[in-house]
Amino acid sequence: MSALDLNIGLMVLLEDLAKEHYDGHFTIMKLGPVWRIGFGTLLDSDGWADGKTFAEAAKKAIAGALIEQRMSAALVKEVAETIDSLNSTVHVFPRRRK
Repeated sequence: MSALDLNIGLMVLLEDLAKEHYDGHFTIMKLGPVWRIGFGTLLDSDGWADGKTFAEAAKKAIAGALIEQRMSAALVKEVAETIDSLNSTVHVFPRRRK
């Protein structure tokens, strides 16, 4: 699995959480080197998850949403295991020669 596949998987999880708990609203921003992700609209988002990569910010946002929605420990564990399985299969592409 590539880094692109990981990002697509995380995007699907973000969208599913947004649809189920935030009327479908979530925002992704990249400001300079920092990615920021928040659920809700720009005006009503309580907190932003940030990271150096999209994946890092997405994982924080997903974890924060699960905690905020008071999901069961079993569901949180299942989502964490899904993300871990995506991580363990990511293959970094070799750098291109110039």
